[in-house]
Amino acid sequence: MTENLYDSLIKSSTPANSLNYELLRDVLLPNLLGQESAGILYWAGKSLARQLPLADISDLSHFFSQFGLGDLTLTEQGHRQYHFTLAGPIIEKRQAAFAKADFQLETGFIAQQIQQITAVVAEGQQESGQGLVTITIATDTTDTPLTNQTTEPLTFSKSDSEPIEAAPEITETEPNIEAATTKSENNTEPRAGFIPSRRDDHKRRHWFGSHH
Repeated sequence: MTENLYDSLIKSSTPANSLNYELLRDVLLPNLLGQESAGILYWAGKSLARQLPLADISDLSHFFSQFGLGDLTLTEQGHRQYHFTLAGPIIEKRQAAFAKADFQLETGFIAQQIQQITAVVAEGQQESGQGLVTITIATDTTDTPLTNQTTEPLTFSKSDSEPIEAAPEITETEPNIEAATTKSENNTEPRAGFIPSRRDDHKRRHWFGSHH
């Protein structure tokens, strides 16, 4: 199923055109989803990662490049956090054209891939800067996902894209992640019309400081 989906996407690919991508991402979807757009796209990214699981964190860079999502770089890696930057022409164009360009789909995708690869609960947040997006993924090593990934990870050639280089260890103090007493509601697929609150879970785990 995974390889068939991946092969179908690759075979149906056409020359990149950022206009149709921007039309869907920054015009149509926000209009359809309204105020829930960011949350729904984050969970959509997680769902996409479940359908297209990767074998290693280094594969994220190749996947993003292959599917025209931008240039993804792992800049720092600690025991519980991963820091990425997402840049490139597509990011610059979207930010220049839309003041509130959203990258929650990408954030959810990365968070779920890391959760599947490391087998611990992972959530993410993004912050837009000039010409780039900073994506921070935090993991809770005391909490394991309710369901394990059973789909075989994708296999693809990396000849046209360099993998993410090993990042230096973070020397700053690690975030204080409290031991979870119950399984996170983030580990299950959201029901129709219901989006679990990441904000409440982030506060409980003290993942991203006072902002979440």
